[in-house]
Amino acid sequence: MKYQVSLTTAQLLVKCLEVEGVDYIFGIPGEENLDIINNIGNGYRFV
Repeated sequence: MKYQVSLTTAQLLVKCLEVEGVDYIFGIPGEENLDIINNIGNGYRFV
């Protein structure tokens, strides 16, 4: 039996950034970015 994993857009974006080796994420903090900010781990800096 195959299992399908569901990811949110924010989770998928963070996984892509991990694969690309990104250390810094630049953006404007706000309501629209909260999901992304909440999903970035300790290895990233949001500037």
